[in-house]
Parts: sequence; structure tokens; C-alpha cells
Amino acid sequence: MLEPAAFENISEISGDIDPANGGYAVPGSFDRFVAFHLGSGLYGVPAERVAEVSRPLELTPLPYSPAGLLGIAGFRDEIVAVVDLRSALEETPAEPEARTKLVILNAAANETRIGFLVDKMFEIVSAPSDPFDGNELITASAELDTGELKILDTGNLRLLLT
Repeated sequence: MLEPAAFENISEISGDIDPANGGYAVPGSFDRFVAFHLGSGLYGVPAERVAEVSRPLELTPLPYSPAGLLGIAGFRDEIVAVVDLRSALEETPAEPEARTKLVILNAAANETRIGFLVDKMFEIVSAPSDPFDGNELITASAELDTGELKILDTGNLRLLLT
């Protein structure tokens, strides 16, 4: 689990924030992302959107729930809706040696927290982002030395709950 200190200054962003862009960085500016591996892809979410990274929690499946919902879990006196990000992104199954983690996102007042399982954590990266077209869950991309980082639109993850 990443220690809370790893997220201590997570809101200090070196680029310009564009409120009209959902609080994401202006394309071409530097932003900080929590990066992770999922299937064959490298993905990230804006660091300020991440509440915590933990070991997977015990999930309770809900009958008649949407296909995008794996289940719910109790986390620090709150309910977390765990969505099936792998299927939504059409990613390959986890490798046998995957070090699965649960990424839990910040929630607005009176909203249920959303979490998703990842194969393994990569690191917190700073990179300029460019708009990305073609998938409603991916809002931008960034080029890293290790390849392309696809940046998720955390607001659209709620679409998996419908």
C-alpha cells in the first residue's frame, strides 16, 4: 500500500488547471498522475483524484446490478463501489504474478466512492498531457520513457454504474 505520505503534496500541480476541463490540466502542461498497469496497458488517473491505494477488499456482489459493477466493499466506515475497469477498457486478464491493488477515488459530498482493481502500481509521474479521442473513459494521454500513459476520466467511471 502506498503510504499516505506519498500523497501528502499530491494537489501541488506544476501545470495550469482548467476548470472548464473538469479540473484537469490544460493540454500540454505538466500534471501529476498515479500510474498503474492493467492488462497490457499503462493507465493513470490525476493524482488529486486518488484517495488511497490499498490491498483488494472483500467484495459483496449485488443482485441485478449493472455489468460494470463488480460489487461493493466496506472501507473506513464508507461504502466503495468497485467497478470493472478491465472489461470497460477491453484489457487482457491479469497475469498470474499480478500484485493486484485497489485504487479508491475521492468522492464529492453525498456520492459513493468508486474504486477499481489494477494489476500493479507503476508510480506517480509528472507529464504533459494531450487530449485523447476514441474512448469515453480515456480523456488524455502522455508519453513516458516507458510508453504511452492513457489518462482516465474519473468522472466518466460513474457510467459503469448505469
